[in-house]
Amino acid sequence: MIRILSRCRPVLCLFLAATIAAAADSIERFGLRHTTIGQAVFENSDYALQVIGLSTNGTDGLSSELGAPDSGVFIYPNTRQVDWGYSMTARVFGSVNGESNRPIGTVYGYRADYAQFYAGADYSPIGATNLTFQLWRGFALVAETTITNGEVFMYGEYAQPPRVNPWWQRDNGGYGTSIEFTYPIPVILPSGSGDINGDRIFIRPNGATGTVDHISRTDVFGGGGVENFSYTQVRLGMFGHPHISLNDAKFDARPGALTLDQIVPGEEEGGGVAVELQPSTRAVVNLLPLEIAVPNTNDTRHRLELSATGSRDSYSTYIGSLFLANSNGVLEFTPYIYDEEIATVDVFSNNVLMGSSVVQRPSSLRIDGAPRVTSFEATADTLASPASLGLSFDTNATITLTNGTQLTGNRIVVRTSQWYRFADISSMVIFAHEVPSFTIVSEPAEPFGPPRLEIARSGTNVVLQWVDPAQAYKVELSTELVNSFVDAELQPSYTNGIAIVELTPIYDTAFFRLRRYVNPIND
Repeated sequence: MIRILSRCRPVLCLFLAATIAAAADSIERFGLRHTTIGQAVFENSDYALQVIGLSTNGTDGLSSELGAPDSGVFIYPNTRQVDWGYSMTARVFGSVNGESNRPIGTVYGYRADYAQFYAGADYSPIGATNLTFQLWRGFALVAETTITNGEVFMYGEYAQPPRVNPWWQRDNGGYGTSIEFTYPIPVILPSGSGDINGDRIFIRPNGATGTVDHISRTDVFGGGGVENFSYTQVRLGMFGHPHISLNDAKFDARPGALTLDQIVPGEEEGGGVAVELQPSTRAVVNLLPLEIAVPNTNDTRHRLELSATGSRDSYSTYIGSLFLANSNGVLEFTPYIYDEEIATVDVFSNNVLMGSSVVQRPSSLRIDGAPRVTSFEATADTLASPASLGLSFDTNATITLTNGTQLTGNRIVVRTSQWYRFADISSMVIFAHEVPSFTIVSEPAEPFGPPRLEIARSGTNVVLQWVDPAQAYKVELSTELVNSFVDAELQPSYTNGIAIVELTPIYDTAFFRLRRYVNPIND
């Protein structure tokens, strides 16, 4: 197991890396180009990007070219073994105050003893005067401290390696280092906050005088005895979301646009991108108008496959897929929504409902007029409607339903016939076939927020009520606010998406709260 990144002092790390020339050994993996630094070389591997031949002085590693995204990359570092003093360092570069390829900051980590790890960050290159360390568990901020400098302690006896991003944009617009674990581990912040379990550490620079316009590259070094490390994944940050390249599609990130390029023609699986989302009620991937309805007399079938996943009960679950295929200038639209044999299709023109129809799987709708695709949307269960997927076009088109009815519209929404308890949207995927590239221009999302818990009297009883169409919350109870909350073991009834619990009080004083029981944890 390995924790983040070097024990050399941050300023020294900055100096060392600035004086090291990158080696000529380069490779493209995870949609990006990577180049070895110093004595490091690549080792062939089908499942990971492996770097070997590292010396002990912390000057050998890997440089990843990112283009110009608004955030850095999430890296998933691992090593074959780890011992006392082993360390890793990551440095991030970008455009600062209009000057390209300038240093922004450093994040480092090292093993001190068995299962004991430390990590810190330095953003002095952009003028930061102090750092705020935050510890999160799910959506809850459980500890925070601001200090001039310091290190966070992590106890990781059985923890898997974290993923790390040295320049990540949080939902509130703040930037900094994000260190994320698959499940909570004991952490102590530099203030000596005590041993608190958390699954995400965020280190935010304060007082920075430099303005970061975009990121250009990330360099990672091993030191203190680390002989090798590997990346099992790399996820590029853009629009506030991590992105995964699918089937070696090439990332081309520019301010306000992320292009998936070099999608190989003739490949059965095509190429594309998966967008990782914070749990969202609704999310949209907006595209530069993408034309696939073109003459194809050579039998080449331009196709898009768009799908979404979300949380249902305690699992990440496939919600559905939309298939759009070109047939010599005419589009065939085939929806698959969860495991239903039928689905309801709504056709809109500029957000005005033009008509609806029930579609039997695997029936297809015909779309004439050669419209270009402009967005893909997904919505979880809400009070207004069950979960849905949708496509939008740049112009109205003639849409022929399976019963022969023709409607004119520029947006199609496919929804389930009932509520299946989809609590949120957690990822969206676009696969392109025989389409050489496509460009994402924005990814607006509505964060999933906890509902309001309402409490009222009904005679001698107490009635608890909250909006919960996905049945994703349970009630917790505490007799004193200073005490820990425990599961109240209440079984609500549900009417039209509203959860209701009626109980007879057995305590003189009681406090109630809602806890989401689907992943991730939400206090």
